[in-house]
Amino acid sequence: MTSLKTGVRVRAEGLGITFKSITTFLVLLYDSRWGSGSLALLAFALGQLVYSGVMFGTYLVYLGSEYMRPKSPSSSKKLSLLSYFDHDVLRLSLTMTTQSLVKHFLTEGDKMILSWFSPLHDQGGYAVAVNYARVIFQPIEETLRLFFSRTFSSSTFARTPTSNPTSPTTTTSTPTKSNHQGSRPELLQAASTLHTLLSIQVSFSLVLLVFGTAYLPILLPLLLPRQYLATSAPSVLAAWVWYIPVLAVNGGLEAFLSSVASPNDLNEQSRWMVGFSMVYILSAISLYRLGFGDASLVYANILNLSARIVYCLRFATSFFTRSTPTSPSSKSPRPIFRWQDTLPPKSLFAISAFSSLIIYASNVRLEADVLTTRLGRAALANPSVLLHVALGVLLAVGCLLMWWVSAGRYLKLPSRHKKVD
Repeated sequence: MTSLKTGVRVRAEGLGITFKSITTFLVLLYDSRWGSGSLALLAFALGQLVYSGVMFGTYLVYLGSEYMRPKSPSSSKKLSLLSYFDHDVLRLSLTMTTQSLVKHFLTEGDKMILSWFSPLHDQGGYAVAVNYARVIFQPIEETLRLFFSRTFSSSTFARTPTSNPTSPTTTTSTPTKSNHQGSRPELLQAASTLHTLLSIQVSFSLVLLVFGTAYLPILLPLLLPRQYLATSAPSVLAAWVWYIPVLAVNGGLEAFLSSVASPNDLNEQSRWMVGFSMVYILSAISLYRLGFGDASLVYANILNLSARIVYCLRFATSFFTRSTPTSPSSKSPRPIFRWQDTLPPKSLFAISAFSSLIIYASNVRLEADVLTTRLGRAALANPSVLLHVALGVLLAVGCLLMWWVSAGRYLKLPSRHKKVD
């Protein structure tokens, strides 16, 4: 991760997504005007094909074609197929591929379970809800991944195999000597970056839960077409309000893990992720049978990602503890990273609870959700709805100001990195 050509990758993915979107749109436009309405799957397939082709072409332009031609190693006397590959890179590639397959199953598993349990019209509602969330969070996840790659590209955080994060008291190896000595400034910067990221995510997640759950019933008739209000989309979106904080925290933590983990660490994570996938499948099936509907997939994902968050937090704590240089005279120095320090301040909890009570009382009195359901988009001109929304905006601003005064202004944002090619 630390040797990624970030600039090239951003250009390649940006061009790929742009051309994929244009291709998909043009095929669907043709199908809606002159076709028979049966080209939706073809539009998706062509979009993916164009995306892959543009990505490959962009990398080819920037990196050249010389690496595509196999070269026999000059030091090898007896040539074989494996002699054309760097063994360390090959092992790392196999590790990353295995983990990608596990993550792909976790990502696509909801579609397989959905096709078994849900009728076709509810599958459409679930797709709408999921895509709304992905439109918001996919750019954020990509930004986090690129940010951590750039954060650690200037320092050496590679590690030798470490202990199982689930058993932090047992150490099988330690960081390399080059990391162990003279690395405290880099470790402090890394710990500060991770602490700041998690603190912002957790505090904003608390605000999102308070106001998102309260105002989603008002937003849904405005966001969704009328035909989707009768599907599972509203219930899935309501569940996604709880899923978004877990998704955000997990994305940042796994970006950190992938930036500093050794191949053995990644193998260990892959083995645990197989267990997490079993938790996901069993949870989804159980919740379906209990009558939660398509929202079962979201709640099952919350359990799955929560387990992955615990794993990553233990990994991060173990990493910083063992990587911090110590001297014989030092007596149990304070850890440079503690997940407890990322929790929101008590003042934010208090004002969030107060805001939740005020919003509930306002909705009972003004019946804003009932009016929005009955009037649809026309509710935007209703005084009661506008007053209820304005109250929520004021309370949300108050919560954010309280967070800034009590915690936000003390967070240390990472310094600007030099441009990475």
